[in-house]
Amino acid sequence: MAVVTLSASNAQARTEELKSSAFRTEHDIYEAVLRRRLDANPLPRNARCYVYIANGHTAGFATRLKEYRIIVRAGAPDAKPPSDRWYWIRLGEVRRERASLMLRDAKHGLKTLDLAKKQGHWQVVADEDFILY
Repeated sequence: MAVVTLSASNAQARTEELKSSAFRTEHDIYEAVLRRRLDANPLPRNARCYVYIANGHTAGFATRLKEYRIIVRAGAPDAKPPSDRWYWIRLGEVRRERASLMLRDAKHGLKTLDLAKKQGHWQVVADEDFILY
């Protein structure tokens, strides 16, 4: 009979590894969405862009978009959003190969986006107005 012993430190290390992987996946998704928006409508040189992430998992995200002056904040824009470009992201469901989120900005309003993971990279496959029924 084999006995398996799982120490508290091993369990904690595994938990931290899973958490790190989840944050990395979130950041991959956010980056795919923002790159799509910024590729379609590039920022002027030295312009700031605020990114508000509803779930608050912001640590290290700005380094993903080094070519821009990204300012990342947790939560949502104030009642009076900044005059600079801004995006608010609320991540919805995430599965191994699919994800959905809500994205809001001053130009497009509230949108719902669906993403698919293709060849290891997240890609936006649907970008539609958010409508409540």
